Amino acid sequence: SSSNGIYLSSSSPTIDRNIITDNTNYGISGNSNSAGLITNNTFSGNGQAPINIHPNAVRRVNGNSGSGNGQDVIRVYGGELTANSTWVKQELPFTITADITVHRSAGSNHDNPGSVKLTIEPGVQVRFNPGTGLIVGKALNSINGYYGALSVQGTAESPVTFTSSAASPAPGDWKGICFSNETHDAATLLEHCIVEYGGHTQNANMYFASANPAIKDSTIRFSSSNGIYLSSSSPTIDRNIITDNTNYGISGNSNSAGLITNNTFSGN
Repeated sequence: SSSNGIYLSSSSPTIDRNIITDNTNYGISGNSNSAGLITNNTFSGNGQAPINIHPNAVRRVNGNSGSGNGQDVIRVYGGELTANSTWVKQELPFTITADITVHRSAGSNHDNPGSVKLTIEPGVQVRFNPGTGLIVGKALNSINGYYGALSVQGTAESPVTFTSSAASPAPGDWKGICFSNETHDAATLLEHCIVEYGGHTQNANMYFASANPAIKDSTIRFSSSNGIYLSSSSPTIDRNIITDNTNYGISGNSNSAGLITNNTFSGN
């Protein structure tokens, strides 16, 4: 095709076991109201990338492979993720091209939050374009919020990686992960993940803003500022390797008192 091989406009078809090749732009592209079931396809020779989709559509993408495309990635063009989603490992990594905010579309009370959860399975690699980031939760008002949760389920052998999309990555390439006040703390846990090359905007790979989730058994490294920054937050930070960050491994303001235990620090 002179443009996309397949384009989805407010459509969610099943696209399975196809060879999608030599299209000028994307193999498959869709607008924000589309969430096709895109499985087990083989992509090659597409000028931009195999797949270009909204965050809400990623949960229906699995088992695809490809080589020789402009970029051999699943391009996620940013926006608001408002449906419970699981991102699974496949041959093609995810590249994020604009901020993604994880939150429920309806507000809920701060005392009894209901949330939308993004779950990321072992071995997934999420690459962020310059100046982009991942935000959990969204403010509404003093009584209610749009709550989100992030569950990262890596293993020691197959961690989840949040990193820069640059060919030669450097500290500060991307924003990092921000946990807002509207993070559903009880539903948020990061285990066995790598977070690296952030700090672009919030001065940390991981920025906690009145949020108290847990991060364990992970590696936080190569931030252009702090590895972790706590703003009025008291998360659990346990058994992590926090290394080679430009300023502090962990820093916090006077209203923060995180449970910081059994971590190993070097090169900060």
